[in-house]
Amino acid sequence: MMEGASDAKGKVKIQIDPSRLLYVEVEPIITDAFTWTEFINDRFYDQLERAFRQGGYKGLMAHTLVAGDPPEGAQALSIRIVRWRQQRTEAVEATITGTYDSGDGVKQQISVATGLSTKAVAAVDGFSVEDAYFEAALIAARNMYRKIGPPKAPKVKTQ
Repeated sequence: MMEGASDAKGKVKIQIDPSRLLYVEVEPIITDAFTWTEFINDRFYDQLERAFRQGGYKGLMAHTLVAGDPPEGAQALSIRIVRWRQQRTEAVEATITGTYDSGDGVKQQISVATGLSTKAVAAVDGFSVEDAYFEAALIAARNMYRKIGPPKAPKVKTQ
């Protein structure tokens, strides 16, 4: 249950039960610059969250880079980006694997989920390159969502 409480300055603080979140960890892609690695993981998480919302998931989601490690018994999705690159055909491929923990002790291994951009990348247009990468990530995330099914609905505490 979300609760609001005011601090001494009158600002409202919202408290969320952490067991109601789906914690998502994106295993870092190793690059030369840490900031680039962080950027890639954040962008991939954004596409994953978008795919889950489009698939009908209505619960809360939290990227573990921001929220920290999930508490015992919480839902968790751990993703490894196997490949996220442009192919010789100019299309972009995103391939991911992962593990979904429903929070009740059952873990589900997710085999490879792949997304392939439908648009060829024009080398002179940076925006089309970015769009192709995001499209491939979104398609891979949608495929992952189909494989695990909708995560269980968040628990609502009643008093």
